[in-house]
Amino acid sequence: EPQKIKEIPRMFVLSVDTDLGAGTTISKSHLRWSAWPEDMIRNTFVVSPDKEKAVLEEYVGAVVRKEVLEGTAITAKMVFQRSDAGFLTGLLTPGMRAVSIDIKPERGAAGFILPGDYIDVILIHDVRKSSPNDAPVLNGQIVRYAAETVLADVRVIAVDQEYDDTGDEAVLAKTVTLELTPKEAEVISLAKEMGEIYLSLRSFAVEEPSE
Repeated sequence: EPQKIKEIPRMFVLSVDTDLGAGTTISKSHLRWSAWPEDMIRNTFVVSPDKEKAVLEEYVGAVVRKEVLEGTAITAKMVFQRSDAGFLTGLLTPGMRAVSIDIKPERGAAGFILPGDYIDVILIHDVRKSSPNDAPVLNGQIVRYAAETVLADVRVIAVDQEYDDTGDEAVLAKTVTLELTPKEAEVISLAKEMGEIYLSLRSFAVEEPSE
């Protein structure tokens, strides 16, 4: 007798049918029900045993917080309703803050940064201002300027009022808006008063922690 194939229990998961950039308003054509094995479904997914139309329509008109790729399962935290918040507020991950900084294109990678990128923030400051009577010495030489990374791996929300994180052309940025924790927002506010801010663009590859 031919061996019977064990049927895997499945549920329908609400998924994205095309790539969506931050700020995209979802329409019916952007969504689809996809059959997933039950053991692969997380409790944050939107599921239905029978492709319930009413469940799908709850997400029509919602706005995407950040870029979502085709085939991704929708979760409630990925989107917001325009009636719930201002547009920029809605783009933020819950609990985070938006902080804008003025930047010159020649400062680090500022001319190559797009919304959705992740960056490090570097502070260049004049150490003699903080210790005028005792200038630091390094390798026998008096040091005037010092550089340090004050924030690492932070998300760029907007560049010069542009929120689309699916574009492929960078602009010469004058203002960059970052998504920060409340503590990081305090750090960047202090850094802006201490000296010049430079931006360093991070790779998409996973970086090994430095020793």
